[in-house]
Amino acid sequence: TSVHIYEKEIEARELKDGIEEITKDIPNVKEEDVAHLDESGIAKIGTHIKPGMILVGKVSPKGEVKPTPEERL
Repeated sequence: TSVHIYEKEIEARELKDGIEEITKDIPNVKEEDVAHLDESGIAKIGTHIKPGMILVGKVSPKGEVKPTPEERL
């Protein structure tokens, strides 16, 4: 058995529509998929990471979205 430890850095960048946010509250993601994240949205120390797991929750602000013709009705 072996243990591998990796350190990664992530930044919240400033975009034209606002600043990215590192958070546990990610839209359209199930609670069970972010249960291993701490309140700031980063994987908790000691978490056993598996392929496909979210390590950092990060959301980007959206600019104004034009409604579709169906939404305008």
